[in-house]
Amino acid sequence: MDAGWVASCLTDFDAIWDVLTPENRAGLLREVVPSVEVNEPANEVKVIITDLTKATTTKLAYEVAV
Repeated sequence: MDAGWVASCLTDFDAIWDVLTPENRAGLLREVVPSVEVNEPANEVKVIITDLTKATTTKLAYEVAV
């Protein structure tokens, strides 16, 4: 999937989401959030989010305590 397409979808997310097919919705989510790691014993969730502001996409990790 093209990072430019993903970035353009996110600029007007509500309007785009309403017209995307289920397959394209799934593809968009996989590009933006390629990984979620759950550590139940530690009560932690780590979400990997693609940084679409870079010329080449990089993955950013966000850790959230649940």
